[in-house]
Amino acid sequence: MNKHLVYGTEHPDKDKVKRARFSSAELLYMQNLIMTLDQTRSDFVARCLHHIQNDPEAMPIFHERHVFHSGALDSTNNIYTSII
Repeated sequence: MNKHLVYGTEHPDKDKVKRARFSSAELLYMQNLIMTLDQTRSDFVARCLHHIQNDPEAMPIFHERHVFHSGALDSTNNIYTSII
């Protein structure tokens, strides 16, 4: 994770330390990743996290708790893959 940049500056729960909900912008970003990246790979969620952490445009969107480790993103991935 790029520690020099601030995450979540545009997130609606940016001031919450615990239990930040996923914003519509985060969910849309994840939906685009799910449609773009190969979901069959076992490291899919880790690749999503890597992509987010290296995309300067994603940093203001994602709450810092959602990009600290892949576990937070895994729940979002499970929601979308069950819908698609």
